[in-house]
This record gives sequence, C-alpha cells and structure tokens, in this order.
Amino acid sequence: MTDPRRRGTTGSQLERSSTLANVLWRNRAVAERLAEFEEAASGAKRGTAARVNREPGFILHSRPWSESSLLLDVLTRDYGRVFLVAKGAKRPSAQYRGLLQAFCPLLFTWSGKKEAKNLIRVDWLGSLEPVDGEGLFSGFYVNELILRFTEREDPHEGLFDAYVKVLGALSGPAAGRQPALRNFETALLSMLGWAIVRDRADAPRYRFSEGRLEGVDAPAGEGLFSRTAVEALLSGTFGPEVDMREVRRLIRTVIDYHMDGRDVNTRRVLSELRQY
Repeated sequence: MTDPRRRGTTGSQLERSSTLANVLWRNRAVAERLAEFEEAASGAKRGTAARVNREPGFILHSRPWSESSLLLDVLTRDYGRVFLVAKGAKRPSAQYRGLLQAFCPLLFTWSGKKEAKNLIRVDWLGSLEPVDGEGLFSGFYVNELILRFTEREDPHEGLFDAYVKVLGALSGPAAGRQPALRNFETALLSMLGWAIVRDRADAPRYRFSEGRLEGVDAPAGEGLFSRTAVEALLSGTFGPEVDMREVRRLIRTVIDYHMDGRDVNTRRVLSELRQY
C-alpha cells in the first residue's frame, strides 16, 4: 500500500499536520485512517462557526457530567483547546464509548457557538505507541501545562505538532524522555510569549529573576545555573556534559514563576509516589 504521506496534494489536511502523519505511520501504518484524513482542503479552517467536522485532536482532560455524560477539554490542531460536552458518552450504546481516552489521536465533530460545544461524533485516527509507567505521568504533566497556560479557542501555531512529538518521545526509550520534555516546555513558553532570554551570553552563571536570566560573575551557589545548562536548554541540545537535573531545576523555576503560586499537581503526585 502506498505511504499516504506521499499521496497528498498541495494544501492537503495531511500536509498541514505532517508531524501527526509521520508519527502515526511509524506507529502502526494506519493507512486507512490517514487516507480518510487526507481530504482535499483549501487551507482554511474546516467547518463553520456553528459546526466543525473531523478535526484532529487529543483529549487533555475529562470529567463526569450527570449520570451519562462527560465534559472534555480537547487540544485540536486548528482551533486550539476546545470544551466539548459528550452527552450520553457513558451509556453502553454510545457510539464513541471506549474511544474517549487520553493520548489517543481522534477526529472530533462538534457544533455550537458558545464556549461549551456539543460533541456529535468521534472517529479513531490511529494508534500511537502506548505511554506507560513514568512516561504516563509525564504525559499528564504535559496535559496539565497546556490546560493551565492556554485559553480555550486560542490556537497557538505549532502547539499541536509539538504535543504529538513529545508524546512520541514519551512512548519511546527512557533516555529520550527528559530532553523531549524540556524541549516541549521551552517551546510552549515561547508560544505563550514567555521565551526564556538572558541578558548576556558570556556569564559563567545565571540567576532567574523577574522573568529573565541575569548573568552573574559568581561561583556555583543556590539559585544559580551554569552556562552549560542554560545554553543546553536554549538550544534544545543536551550532550553528555549537560546535567539534566540542573536543566530540569532551571525550567521548573521558570514555569513556577509563570504559575503565579499555583501548584503543578502531576509534579506533586509523581514526587509523592517516588517517595514510596
């Protein structure tokens, strides 16, 4: 069967999400779903203001609503984070029962002009390698960052593909997970207008203060970060000389600053589990 990545026409929906197509192809050759996904498009958003058809997305969070329904926060490719009401989703006869799972690429059809949209249909798009173990907690951590830092229906260019990319890394070898997480965190901050910047490039150490890295001519100390760690985080390149624990401490400091005192729940839960 022909690789569907090579059959698209200019401006196709598949080409506008090549990261998703490539990851799905590597993760089980779901040619039939990708062929459906590759409908010709003009490049504009699909659907109208009242209805959106077959929009690729991932469930970030779900919670019960009434005895038979669910409320879903979904990260979509073209519309950012959307809020969907899945009426009757918990009923045995629901057509999308069993599909509404985190880290599963789906096609969503919804209607409505208010913030809460009515979920009409869900189609399975394909399978990624399963995210499990500590990678699963990291996946929920990524979901929490998106939920905390983005507004509904405020799309950020590149976020969807960055999400697919980090999920692919979290399902892979453990050695690649921390670099992938650090790159996703820095990319998300940049998309939000909070890119990490430093006031000078030649400082041996840096202190994070008031949203930026200040170079200091001082030996190692509490609250300071080495130039090696800073440059690794800014470049997204993590060689053997880089202390990944220091890089994690640095990005955590930056994220906590933008959290305005709020806790990152998944980080706390994972820390508590490690104690046991």
